[in-house]
Parts: sequence; C-alpha cells; structure tokens
Amino acid sequence: MSEKLIIISSEDRDASESNTNSDFIVNLKERYNTQNIARVLVKSIQVPNVFYNVRSGSGAPGSGTQNNTLLIQENGQPDATATIPEGQYTTTTLLTALDTAINAQLVGGTVATTQNALTQKLTFTFTSTTAKIYSNADGSTAADLVGIGTSSAIAASVVADSLPNLSGVNKVFVHSQDVALSHAIDGDSGLISAMDSLSFHNVAFGAMGYMQNPDAELALIDYSSKSINLSRIRIVLRDNLGAKLDIGTSKMIVVLKVFYAMETD
Repeated sequence: MSEKLIIISSEDRDASESNTNSDFIVNLKERYNTQNIARVLVKSIQVPNVFYNVRSGSGAPGSGTQNNTLLIQENGQPDATATIPEGQYTTTTLLTALDTAINAQLVGGTVATTQNALTQKLTFTFTSTTAKIYSNADGSTAADLVGIGTSSAIAASVVADSLPNLSGVNKVFVHSQDVALSHAIDGDSGLISAMDSLSFHNVAFGAMGYMQNPDAELALIDYSSKSINLSRIRIVLRDNLGAKLDIGTSKMIVVLKVFYAMETD
C-alpha cells in the first residue's frame, strides 16, 4: 500500500472560508493524490502555547473555557459577580486582581486576599463586612482557579479548600470532521471528531508545543471498507471541554501520513 504525507498549515488556509489560524480550512491544490485514502496516521502536531491561565471565553487569542468570574454574596446584599481581567497571571498578580475585582462589588467593606506561606492556600479576609464565595458548581467559573471547591459560609474570613490552579490549558485537541469524524469518545459529549492531542507539559507560555506520534497503532484512523477524499480539510483546535481555542496570528501545523486503498481489477 503506497502512502504520502499531507502537511496542513494554517498559513495555507483559505481566507474566504476560515475563521482563525486555529479554525481553518485548507483546500489542497493536489487533487489526484488526496483521493482513495483508506487510512490516516497523525504524524505530528505543532501548536503554540498562547492560552492564558485566566480566560474570559470571549473567543479572543488565549481564550477557551471561561474561568475568570467569582460569584460572591455580601451579607445583606444580592449575589454579585467579580470579574478578573483575562491574562497570564502569577500568584502575586492574581492576588492583586482578586482584591480589585471583589472590592468593586462590595458595598459595606473591603477584602484583602493573601496566600498562606505553609499551605499555599488563599485566604479572603473581609473588613467591616462578611461575605461568601460560591463554588464552580454554584456559579463561579474561577472557583477552581482560586481553590474554592465548596461554596463557603458567610464569614469575615474565607479560606480556600485547595491550592490555586494557575497551570492554564494543559492539553489541546485537534479536531477535524473531514479526517476523524466520530473517531474519539468524550466522557460527556459522546462521539467527537478529535484526531489527536498535544500536551503542554514543560511547554512554557509563549513557546511552541510539538508532538510526534511514536505509536502508529494508536494514532491510526482507519476508514474500514470505505475510502475517502481529503482534498478539503477543516481543522479546529479545542480544549478538553470542547471550547474553541484561538492562537491569534500564531501558526499551527498538522502532518498526516495517508495510506491509499488497494485498487483491484
């Protein structure tokens, strides 16, 4: 069975049909050798790590699943939403941003957010007022970010259950309905079109992530008895929850090794 490599780059995207450099369509100029394909092997993926650890989910570069709002309730006041501006944070800059966002919503007092030197957990200390902070399940998209696992009681001091999580987007998934329709099974979505993933373990923010597949069997997409045509391929980059990721003006590349169906007389 003969084979060839297909190199899919966002630089080759069809501008009239594409949305971004990570949600794009490539119409391959080679037509003959993109037909009668029986199997595809994902050889490599190259994607930049430009995804903020605090995200608004707005669709802008660095976006994805939202994690920048804390739902709070000050004693005697209705629920209010404290919004942390989207960006790449350290613990120090996050503490400042939390104070600014929460104080903007408080009516009767102020808050000071600190990190315990031993436990590394965050403490929200309210002055001249008391308040509660809701968990992710109860409406705070940033609860996991700051370590709030369970909605707190209304108190003058709220201590997070867990450590703050500023790891950001740890893994990205390359989807293509043209290449990998129903190829993967997601825990809460069922069949999805993910053809492979790339881990950002040890890939610094702003650096280029690269994956080369060493396991041919796991990376193989088999079209069984029906060969397909891959002259037109759409690529969409998503996070683990399925939200689209935008790489802005950065570029991404996917390399496929295609195997042709045997022709019979």
